[in-house]
Amino acid sequence: MENLNLVFLVAVRSEVDRIRQILSAIELQLFRAEFSLPIMRLEVKRGFVLADWMKSASRCESEKEFLLLLQAGQTRVRELTESEMDQIIQRDKSRLNRFQELAWKLRTVRLGDCYVYPSMGKRAWAVGQVSDVSEMFTRLEPFSSRIWKMKLFASLFTNLPLILLNAHEKLNIDDGSHRAIAMYLSGIRDVQAYVGTQQPET
Repeated sequence: MENLNLVFLVAVRSEVDRIRQILSAIELQLFRAEFSLPIMRLEVKRGFVLADWMKSASRCESEKEFLLLLQAGQTRVRELTESEMDQIIQRDKSRLNRFQELAWKLRTVRLGDCYVYPSMGKRAWAVGQVSDVSEMFTRLEPFSSRIWKMKLFASLFTNLPLILLNAHEKLNIDDGSHRAIAMYLSGIRDVQAYVGTQQPET
């Protein structure tokens, strides 16, 4: 009888330990989920500000010059507080609100399936998926357009994730339409992007 009781106690303790491990794992996941949201929000804001600064890269004459500008920008943006980034982003208050309210993930997306910002750069014909709009660029965009200069640095633009809004599995580009076109025209098909999704109501 004593041996049976001992076996029973050992079994119970083993089960209790297993349950504790499961609970600890759940608590860790909840902890990560709670703190990953603000961290990703900061990364999205940094990504936007850095990409905004990198518009001056159109003056670069070589990949080396581009990379030096990118590295300087990456260092500089890391020194900004969230409040300082918000002051830059709030030129478009609706964008700042989106950055604040959506749940963000960094993931790989199929570039051609993304939708450009409607009438990007005041081009009435630039509406639809990147794959279709890129084809329009080859027919309608003037030779003097900066998009052709951007195409020369397309492989380096992969260091600047696009910012996308997920609306019922339709990926709309919130920032980076010109980069998306330049990359697609250069043969790039898969890219990293920050994807924002509406958080479920609690």
